[in-house]
Amino acid sequence: MGKINIKVADEQLAKKLAALEHAATDAQPLYAAIGSTLLNRIRLCFKMGVDPWGAPWVAIKFRAPAVQKVVGKYGGTMDRRDKAGNLIYTAKGKGQMAANKEGKAGHPLRDKGLLQRSITSQASADGVVIGTNLRQAKIHQFGGTIKPKRKKVLVFPGPDGELIFAKKVTIPARPYLPLRRFGEAVDLPPAWSLLVTNSIKAHLRKAFEMAEA
Repeated sequence: MGKINIKVADEQLAKKLAALEHAATDAQPLYAAIGSTLLNRIRLCFKMGVDPWGAPWVAIKFRAPAVQKVVGKYGGTMDRRDKAGNLIYTAKGKGQMAANKEGKAGHPLRDKGLLQRSITSQASADGVVIGTNLRQAKIHQFGGTIKPKRKKVLVFPGPDGELIFAKKVTIPARPYLPLRRFGEAVDLPPAWSLLVTNSIKAHLRKAFEMAEA
């Protein structure tokens, strides 16, 4: 039986295939796009006050009012107090006390926005890493209990400015990264997976369109 060979000699098609091959080989731009997509979803968690799977974060009972600071005798800062030893609060702190009293303590994890702004994305040819370098990030993601290390009790301003003394404080989990409590692997919600898939398609489509130009 004879053989049939088909040879494709379309220069434009070869150019497009080469562009797709390059897009698949040079993966750094693709991982950068995926990282940007995931960062946007994480920021939406902070904005909406929900975890990656859509469950609302536990509401905060109150937010500690801000205290004025002064430079200590040996450097560093310390809480400012009046002659009677009472804490002196900032204007924002006084406003926070009023908000606490009205049951409007505020949105979880959005006081100063430090945690949200600390989350970054770093892409390479091998993948993308998304995370934060803040020490408090883990306990907000997974929850946990805070206990004093050097003293017998924890001391912090309560909702009305009065000091609270506690042997421990429990922080509820408010996940903002798609990581389960005991899971080692990323657990992307379906909506997030779809967006990642779309990012891959868009990356390949762009390479194909550039080959046509």
